[in-house]
Amino acid sequence: MPSEWTNVLRDANLLALDDDNFSEYGQRRATAEEWPQLVDLSYLGVLEVTGSDAESFLQAQLCNDFTQVAPTQAQITGYCTPKGRLLGLPVALMGDNAIFLIAPISVVEPLLKRLSMFVLRAEVRIKQRSDLLCLGLIAGDQSNLGQAGALLGKLPDTPLAVSQSEQSYLIRWHDDLTGSSVRTRYIHLASVAQQIDIWNASPELAKAPSANWQLADIAAGIPTITSEIAEQFVPQMINLQLIDALSFTKGCYPGQEIVARMQYLGKLKRQMRLFRFDNAELIPLPGEKVSTTDDSEAGVVVNAVGNADGEGLALVVVKKTMADQAMSVGNLELSPQNLPYSLADPAEECAT
Repeated sequence: MPSEWTNVLRDANLLALDDDNFSEYGQRRATAEEWPQLVDLSYLGVLEVTGSDAESFLQAQLCNDFTQVAPTQAQITGYCTPKGRLLGLPVALMGDNAIFLIAPISVVEPLLKRLSMFVLRAEVRIKQRSDLLCLGLIAGDQSNLGQAGALLGKLPDTPLAVSQSEQSYLIRWHDDLTGSSVRTRYIHLASVAQQIDIWNASPELAKAPSANWQLADIAAGIPTITSEIAEQFVPQMINLQLIDALSFTKGCYPGQEIVARMQYLGKLKRQMRLFRFDNAELIPLPGEKVSTTDDSEAGVVVNAVGNADGEGLALVVVKKTMADQAMSVGNLELSPQNLPYSLADPAEECAT
């Protein structure tokens, strides 16, 4: 994390100093803040891909159809190992002269290393951009954003739409469904100095930890892959085909044969579901094993975050035959909840 941003978080009392309340994606318990909020997203890192072959190279490496990425449209995508297991789940963003891949810092270096192995003779350059920083905005509309709203510019209207201004990018993200009303979310990518200006521009905006963002992601059924769970799941296990993050019509990419076989010849036996827990003092970690009440192994935690009311939400990849049962992680009970999207596979529906 840039030292300048560390100082900003320290001044806002948002540095996670307690190891029990910290993970690879920042603080693990959301705070009760007024709206709108500026949210620390410094747990995210950025890769920059440039060169005349950058687009075709990424089309051959990522599991979603990169031809759908445009200067006005970002995309959730995945990078798989040859065995079809996800190493990372970046957001792809097209700039004027570069493509950016945004992912948790813990998987940025492994992604850089793996992608670089396949550049070969292609006109492609890949590097980490530590000078860029992500900042989150959770808001209802633009009318009450103060000076920060003026600095951010026009807010994109549709999911994953992008607006650009002066070397910064604003992505409309999936809505926050954790409150009594739906709130819109945005990811802002810019230099550290620009983000500090926005952070300080409107003192009336609440300042929130990354846990607020992660809690909203979990409620929306959007998984985060960190190093703790890298190479554990094929894309369908964490519902990528249900959130428009996986293509079955594009060309080959690492692990594509395994992913396609799972879709057309196999049967998905494990799938990500949403669970609630009542004790935010016992937040499960990504990768922890989940059991049913009779101690049968049922699945593994993907992400979990506590809320300000002492409860929490978790995304868990579970055996489909056990998905509706009460489960536990150690002494912490998990209660099944409904995801905000249908679990029916669009590809299967089209085939029937």
